[in-house]
Amino acid sequence: MKEEIPVKLKYSKVIRPQTRKTFDTYVGKQTGQIVSVETGTESREYRVFRETRSNIKGVITPRKIQMYRWWFRYLQLSLELDKLDYTFTENRRIKGTDKKKGYDKEYRHKVVVNRDRYEGWDLDEVLTSNFDKWWRGHSHLFVETPTKTTEILKPENMVLEDYYRYFRIDSRMSNTDTIQSMRQHLKSNRRRSRWSSKWTPLGEIRQEKLFNIYNTMIMWLQGMSTKEILTSGLFRTSRGRKVRYEVDVGSGGSSSSFYRGKKNRGQFEKRSSKVNSDRMRKDLLEPGRRLVLIVCDGYFSKHPRGKRYFGK
Repeated sequence: MKEEIPVKLKYSKVIRPQTRKTFDTYVGKQTGQIVSVETGTESREYRVFRETRSNIKGVITPRKIQMYRWWFRYLQLSLELDKLDYTFTENRRIKGTDKKKGYDKEYRHKVVVNRDRYEGWDLDEVLTSNFDKWWRGHSHLFVETPTKTTEILKPENMVLEDYYRYFRIDSRMSNTDTIQSMRQHLKSNRRRSRWSSKWTPLGEIRQEKLFNIYNTMIMWLQGMSTKEILTSGLFRTSRGRKVRYEVDVGSGGSSSSFYRGKKNRGQFEKRSSKVNSDRMRKDLLEPGRRLVLIVCDGYFSKHPRGKRYFGK
């Protein structure tokens, strides 16, 4: 299936942002009291309505639990596109030379989930279930509980990992002296923090961006236009900046404009329709395609070897 054909997604749905009421306040002329008047609603920044944690139901994870939720969502979308035999398409401008004009080169990348990389995830359940239900039976995949102390009787039984430490103990020492000696060693700063979980999210990306990219991908895959997407209201405020659609009638016609609010100023930068289209592509669609393909390869949200997609 080519990228241009809208698809009907059964399991991957847009996420509606939580909102809060907005108010204007003023001092009444007659009463001298502060009066608040409701003016509308606005989306809440992600960190306001949901505090991220590194554990859920007592299970401690190397990264914040929300990163695993997002991994699950993007994997669910990837599985659905894989099932639909979907192929992403991007065009890259090839610069011209003295002998040849510049041209647009088309790159295609089929959405195929590497199931070998997700051994133990039960991908059929990922596709049809929700994160909380799936996590109850699969949280052990993301945390390796430290093993208890064991006695090494043969040199070949030693495991050379940086989260293990080996000590030589004189068996002629009393238990009390042995414990005291071990305590002195364990007080050192040589404790390793490396996690041995096979699946750990890599890289840093704000959750508001993951939210906005995900919703954009869902709407765009289902055939919505740039205007429909930007007027949907399905975006999170990120660091005081909003994604909006405005009508520019200054040039005698209507065109889409991409507005980003300037924090603490109440001003907006008007950009042309072309720049709006470029921002839509560069800020939302291109990162979205790459996130899906990185997840297909078994990682989130960064490929450990910096793999390039679409020739870039």
